[in-house]
Amino acid sequence: MKSFVSQLRFHFLGITRSKPLYILLFLECFFVGFSYIQAVDLYREASLAAQESPGLASGLSPFDGFLVPLFGAHSVLISILFPFLTIRQVAVEYERGSYKILDQLSSRGLPQIISGFVVSLFAWAMSLVPILIAIAHWLTISGHVSFSEVVVLLIGHGAFALSIISISLLVAHIMRQTAPAVIIVLSMVLGFWMIESFAGSVPSELGTIAKSLSFTANLKAFERGILSLAHLGYFVGLGGLFLGLSKSSSKVFLSRHRMVTIISSAVLGSLLLSQVAQTLPTSYDFTENRRNSFSPAIEKALSQVKNPIHLQIYLSPDDSRLYDFERDFLGRLKRSLRHLTVEYAYTSRSGFKSSSDDLYGIFKLSNSSKSAQTRSTNEEELLPIVFDLIGISRPQTEESFYSGYPLVASSNGLDILFYLILPFIIVGMYFFVTQKRRLKI
Repeated sequence: MKSFVSQLRFHFLGITRSKPLYILLFLECFFVGFSYIQAVDLYREASLAAQESPGLASGLSPFDGFLVPLFGAHSVLISILFPFLTIRQVAVEYERGSYKILDQLSSRGLPQIISGFVVSLFAWAMSLVPILIAIAHWLTISGHVSFSEVVVLLIGHGAFALSIISISLLVAHIMRQTAPAVIIVLSMVLGFWMIESFAGSVPSELGTIAKSLSFTANLKAFERGILSLAHLGYFVGLGGLFLGLSKSSSKVFLSRHRMVTIISSAVLGSLLLSQVAQTLPTSYDFTENRRNSFSPAIEKALSQVKNPIHLQIYLSPDDSRLYDFERDFLGRLKRSLRHLTVEYAYTSRSGFKSSSDDLYGIFKLSNSSKSAQTRSTNEEELLPIVFDLIGISRPQTEESFYSGYPLVASSNGLDILFYLILPFIIVGMYFFVTQKRRLKI
């Protein structure tokens, strides 16, 4: 324990005096500030339109209006700049030869890995300050914020940061130099973005596996307000795997055989985790307007169904209708029906099917006694089919309880706050910390 505390103090002093931390905070003021100013202006325009057409007010959600854009700008900086911060703490010690000394002491191994990880999480928490300032300002202008929506975003982006930190630590311990390690991690991040953008251009199985490995793709569920145990389990499992491999790669003398073993374990372990995580289908809708769920009455009725339901989908994986169906109706159905199995009839990516293929575009639902099919992706047409199949009457649904939160607010003064005052404070903090260090020396 004493060794861990010493390592924690050592890493804490190093990261609080690190230039990359203050560069990250400095740039985040501009990124988050720009995102927040744009969100306030757009929300104001939408609220003005809602005053003329009251029916539009129910579509005004602070979650989509400003929370998701704020955290989205934050995640971009975390993806690109945070590896510099984490890798530098490890690589500099290798370059200075400090790990040769630590390898002969009782402080080597897991304590130094965990302490570096904890301090990196602390730096990530510091990077949330501009977001918290934006939320505080939103509340002061009478804006509405749902605690549950903030929580699910913090959990998702925290798990995302955990994966970025752990993979940066692993690469830093393997490469032991700042520049090569940063290039590798940034290449992986850019690769994840490309996978998310072009997954539809590769074969179905390969595209699905590649997308399941992507950090940014796994983050999307949280940005929709869904707490998914599958995605959370993937992030946490990946963090634990990479931290364990970081300990194995922290030896002073790392042979090629051990390096190949560690890299192979990281790749195969990631593939296994991505597939195992898919067996945890439980998810929870944290949005205030419950946009990802059926009404409570329908959910309660569907959750009591014990007979297995089988769904066959006759759509190509690159068909836009399949994406909309999976995102909306199928996602809601999976969270309500516990014994639902889904089968995709077409696995090849060819959006052009023969006109003689009469089954293309059909959704076929069946159980042990009956079956039904439809070409519609509309919830109002699909739900009656589902309830007729399971043999119970559809419950009466109440009208939407979510009235929306219009807010006509001005962004005047926010540019001074985020573009001048906060950057000035961060620059002042940097010079204060570094000057304090010089005076002690």
